[in-house]
Amino acid sequence: MFTKLTTYDFLELRPYFDSQAHRLCYYSLSSFICWSHEFSYPVWRTGHDILLVMMKYRDNPSRDYLYLPIARGQYLAPEVLKDIAIKCGVRSFRHVPEDYVFAFGQNELETLFNLRECEDFYDYVYKTEDLATLKGKKYSKKRNLIHQFLKSHVDQGRVDVHTFTASDIAECLDFLKFWSDLKSSDTKLKRYGAMERTASENAVRNIHTLGYRGLVLRIDGKVQAFGIGSELTRDMGGFHFEKANPDIKGLYQYFDQQCAQKLFKDYTYINKECDMGIPGLRHSKRSYYPTMMVRCFELAIKEHSDPGPCDGL
Repeated sequence: MFTKLTTYDFLELRPYFDSQAHRLCYYSLSSFICWSHEFSYPVWRTGHDILLVMMKYRDNPSRDYLYLPIARGQYLAPEVLKDIAIKCGVRSFRHVPEDYVFAFGQNELETLFNLRECEDFYDYVYKTEDLATLKGKKYSKKRNLIHQFLKSHVDQGRVDVHTFTASDIAECLDFLKFWSDLKSSDTKLKRYGAMERTASENAVRNIHTLGYRGLVLRIDGKVQAFGIGSELTRDMGGFHFEKANPDIKGLYQYFDQQCAQKLFKDYTYINKECDMGIPGLRHSKRSYYPTMMVRCFELAIKEHSDPGPCDGL
């Protein structure tokens, strides 16, 4: 039987992620817990030393799907995945990292599953050193914006950057409301924005309970940016939430560099998640020149009809 995933499950399930190998940002226990909102919510069960996480839809159970099992660094064979899906009554595994597909091969997988590539859900991965130093001609515009922010704010003694503490929670929630109100009214963005805001709120409220690490930036004593991340794999940190006031020139570029230097200094890579197919977000992520993209797939068992768009929502 599956149980709804909540913050109270974090300590019990955390050991499953000690050797977690999936490089997509979805495979963070903290994120699994936080992405519970008005449209869907995660549930879990364990058995045979593996953890299963399923996303349940509140208004359309036929869209429920599984993530790849968390099996302490091991991959389960395709035939085992198929058996799990059938027993759980779902049609597919979504957010399957390319590493799993490469491990077994497209031909073997397609004997059991319809394999679908989901480009909108590729994760962007950067070298921590690149984002911390911004060396080279390609980052000249970023450095110029940072220089302007340094001159107008940092050099004037107006900026304080510090580790996220419990005393920051209330003000970061207020800032998140301000930031979210700037979202587009486009239907897809509005829906994603609502989900992302709830997930962000969950992360802020439970930042220490869920093992996150965070950074807060204040200007003249007021919160104007915050970032929250967690460990994804042993050499890769996941940067799950980053918010900055877009009306302050150079703030985002400065704060992003600060996060690379302070939040992720112990990791070789930073995973900044996918762009959801949103043009502005895609442009922003590509402007930082990712070292690699982690491709994302869906596996739908062939006995079922086409599951429809790979929307991941």
